[in-house]
Amino acid sequence: MAANRKRKDNKGGPQLPRKEIEDLPPAPAGKKWVKKKRWWNCTPVKCFLLILVAIFVLNFASLKREEKALFPQGELYDIGWGQKLFMRCTGKGTPVVLLDSPIGETSDIWTMVEPLLNKHTKVCVYDRAGLGFSHRGYRNTTEYAQDYGKEAKRRDTLTLGTIERMVDDLHRLLHVSSVVGDSNTPLLLVGMDFSTLISRFYAQFYENEVAGLVLIDPLVETLFDNNSTWSQYWYNEVISHVRVLYLSSLIGINRIALLTGYIKPIENKKVVKIVSENIVNRRKYLMCNSVHLSSVIEEIAMTNDSLAQVKTVLKVKPFPQDIPVAVVKYKDFDKSAEDIKKLWNTEQEGLKRVHSQLKEYFIPGADFNSMYLHPQAIASIILKSINQWREDNVKQ
Repeated sequence: MAANRKRKDNKGGPQLPRKEIEDLPPAPAGKKWVKKKRWWNCTPVKCFLLILVAIFVLNFASLKREEKALFPQGELYDIGWGQKLFMRCTGKGTPVVLLDSPIGETSDIWTMVEPLLNKHTKVCVYDRAGLGFSHRGYRNTTEYAQDYGKEAKRRDTLTLGTIERMVDDLHRLLHVSSVVGDSNTPLLLVGMDFSTLISRFYAQFYENEVAGLVLIDPLVETLFDNNSTWSQYWYNEVISHVRVLYLSSLIGINRIALLTGYIKPIENKKVVKIVSENIVNRRKYLMCNSVHLSSVIEEIAMTNDSLAQVKTVLKVKPFPQDIPVAVVKYKDFDKSAEDIKKLWNTEQEGLKRVHSQLKEYFIPGADFNSMYLHPQAIASIILKSINQWREDNVKQ
């Protein structure tokens, strides 16, 4: 007890171990007994901060481990200045089918369609810059690489998250990976919603490389022109939701929410039953990955600029009319969708004025879950475009 009384707290009172103060004899004159402070006796604010730091550290460590464990079949290709994009190619034959994902999605969305196509021809899937396992682009290429050449300067004029930059990325990727060689291997570009703009833009710039387009539920460049309802929904509700996910991912809150079931990696229960465990785990990983989520925000935030770029190119150079275009719509879109989605469908009629060789097809479903639930319907339409190109080239 004497030893304990010699120790002083920061207020000058004798410090005690665990015994209750009221059970002890009176303290010396002018002093009072003070409970000994332990490291776990923190204030609510300190405890909260300690928990946040612990969650952040654990989330960061988990992301590093999961990045290696969950890396899908495929490769990272350096498209220049140290930036690498993920791509996987399977099967053999021409035309080469390139599958591009909806806005904010990765190549995993084609997991049910790809094996139905690679039995007939070569099929490639990839992740756009910053999404999935692809690296983010550099805002200033010349500074990063200390390269002040003409090509680096041109690259810096292409804004991140816009169609121009995405098409430049894709063109580099296809040539670096030798998917498209000197002989301009024909490409059948398959896009969905936002990525249909990439397919159309690519065809206008590199028409000699393109055998045809398949546009699934396409986003049309005129959607925001006279439609404040859609632009408000896009920039207020859609981007706000992703921003919340992004901010909570920075400190690891998303991981806790996933572990407790507060949020789900895939909402549709039918889809969860048919996809592999790896797909679900990769989805969880990406919902905790702030780099991926910030790239999703970038794509959404720059959509208006991308639409403007598509409109400008159409004014400067009409779309090549010898490139066949297939537009795929949902059978249940008009019946079950909200009014705001019907406007999207209405604007798609404008594509007939741009593409004279347009053919329309319909698939079951009302959203991109059809990619998982009705892959055969989508694959059959793509195969029709493949066979049509082959027939036309045999005749020539």
